[in-house]
Amino acid sequence: MKKESMNPNELLTSQYSPGVQFTLEEILASKNLAAELDEMELLSIGRVCRDEYNADLDSRAEWQESYHAALEMAMQIRQHKTFPWSGASNVKYPLITMAATEFASRITPLLFNDVKMVKPLTSSGASSETKKAAEEIAEHMHWQLTNGIPGWVDSQDQNMHILPIVGTTFKKSYHDPTIDQIQSELILPDDIVVDYYASSVVECERISHRIRMTPNQIESRQNAGIYQKVNWDFISTDPTQEMAAGTKKLIEETIGMPGQVTSTTPAVVIEQHRLWDLDGDGLAEPYIITFDATSGWIYRIKANFSEASIRRNTGIVQHIATDQYFTKYIFLPSFDGSFYGVGFGRLLGSLNPALDTLINQLIDSGTLSNTQGGFFTRGTRMRAGEIKIKMGTWLPIDAHGGDLRKSIVPYPTKDPSNVLFTLFGALLQAGEKVGSITDPLTGNAPGADISGASLSMLITQGEKVFSAALKRVYRSAATEYSLIFQMNRKYMSKYVFGGNQTVTKATYNKFNGVILPNADPTVISGEQKVAQARAALEMVGSPYVSEKTAIKMYFEALGMYNVEDLIIEEPAPPTPTPKELIEQAKLQLQDKQYEVMKLEAIHKIGKIKADTLRATASALKILSENNFNVDEQAVADAVHQLSSVRDSFMADMAALTGGYTDNELGLGDNGGGIDQGGAGGMAPAPDNGQGTVPSEGIPG
Repeated sequence: MKKESMNPNELLTSQYSPGVQFTLEEILASKNLAAELDEMELLSIGRVCRDEYNADLDSRAEWQESYHAALEMAMQIRQHKTFPWSGASNVKYPLITMAATEFASRITPLLFNDVKMVKPLTSSGASSETKKAAEEIAEHMHWQLTNGIPGWVDSQDQNMHILPIVGTTFKKSYHDPTIDQIQSELILPDDIVVDYYASSVVECERISHRIRMTPNQIESRQNAGIYQKVNWDFISTDPTQEMAAGTKKLIEETIGMPGQVTSTTPAVVIEQHRLWDLDGDGLAEPYIITFDATSGWIYRIKANFSEASIRRNTGIVQHIATDQYFTKYIFLPSFDGSFYGVGFGRLLGSLNPALDTLINQLIDSGTLSNTQGGFFTRGTRMRAGEIKIKMGTWLPIDAHGGDLRKSIVPYPTKDPSNVLFTLFGALLQAGEKVGSITDPLTGNAPGADISGASLSMLITQGEKVFSAALKRVYRSAATEYSLIFQMNRKYMSKYVFGGNQTVTKATYNKFNGVILPNADPTVISGEQKVAQARAALEMVGSPYVSEKTAIKMYFEALGMYNVEDLIIEEPAPPTPTPKELIEQAKLQLQDKQYEVMKLEAIHKIGKIKADTLRATASALKILSENNFNVDEQAVADAVHQLSSVRDSFMADMAALTGGYTDNELGLGDNGGGIDQGGAGGMAPAPDNGQGTVPSEGIPG
């Protein structure tokens, strides 16, 4: 419930204590909690946020000076010189600039693949559905980074140039509701204000994003209901003058020149991600509090957590995880353990000015030696003023040659010092080692008298510094991609990209793996990447190596586009040579001959079987007709012996007939076999009581 407003004078006299409390459900449901607070509450919270923001600024004051100095050296900003004379040499040696451009030119093609930017990593036992979702996510996020997010490629290129100079940069990934799109923008470290000794982005107490917004932009957000209207009656000083003074100071600190404040001059708005207790349970919750940097007036308070972020223990809130938006890119960790990293601006911050001084002294010395100058006595009869030498011109004077030589005394100048030149070379060599911009690493030949093995060792040693920085940037890029992935999963419904490809929230929900850059942080050059792919290609033929994967890896290492379209799924069989065709015809002829032999063998076996059955039947018939007493057991034994002979013969013919059974050959016992009794498939005749077999049981 909103409190009633107090008189502005009570703000200065009362001992007001903020006491508005919300439930977690109300906090999560509100689009702007500032609209539910009265002016006293807003001003009380806002000025605490402002004061703590200023305290964080003070804690990093020394770092901020070195930050601006590094940018000035990298941008070759020159200041007017009056020593040793006005207009003296003022060269800025581009040592830091060369180190930064060399780093960016080497790391960009290794980490940011033009063909496939993202690599979703699944477990070895992932289902085919999960693997298919991973492939679709990789295609969509590559398109999103290169085309969907405006200016992402350019900002990342800028990031890789600024990072080695200042040591730290930030990317802010968020969903913009006004255009319903995911954004990931580059933020310079000067605009991310954190306590100097904070541990990390995740663990820090608060992180303040300094945003410059014109009065018209602020008014637009207020009219849209995103920002709270300002009640200037609760601001003790003139708001226009206070905001203008703060903006003017910021311009002077940032640009280094007096700021001209106009009606369109951007104001400084702070978006502070911090903890505050608004539900009164003693445990602070994460919020995003947006306020004016000068007055402390709060424009917006929004919960920076979700219901899934709340961890409870027996119904009591134990912990609330903060939603993350910032990715910290770091070049080299700070040696004093502070939050901001170290770049070439600090590493070469003392060498670069020394090189500037030496080269300017050498140039000034050469200028004096070449142009010369000096004094002449009063006795010399020459016109007063400057005498300028012109090519091919002789000037008349009223003096003898001997008198002229005695009357003119040149300045006691010397040629440029070899000592200074040697010292310049030594400092330059030390700076190039720090910046990893020695000849072998920049593509220049180090000398004709160096062996290949020595050159390889130099390159390997020089790559170590770059390799460590590459791995740090790789981890930061993985964090940024993961944040974009989480934003897609949370806010995306359905998106069509690349013409006719479609991805939905369901696709993202099917994937539960890790999002990584499509790069190998251990590969520090394009040549090394090609060499690894070539080694995999040479292993094709092994049962443990996929030929398609090896070919794809090689094409991608060469930087080729549309690799998927180039590789066919099922390779066509090779066209046989004439010699192979002749061999195939011979084999086919042999197969036909074998079939003929098999049929002949089957015919012979069938004839033998039929003859055997007929002979057995005839013998039994004769015995029956002549009323011989037939011993049934003897007859059964005889039949069994005949069957054994037949089986043995069939086994011998198995190799010839290809191992077929009698039934498969059409000669099974069901068609009149001996094993089932008498001839013609009849069962053995029963005894008639006289020990004989009835004649009617024997076929004629």
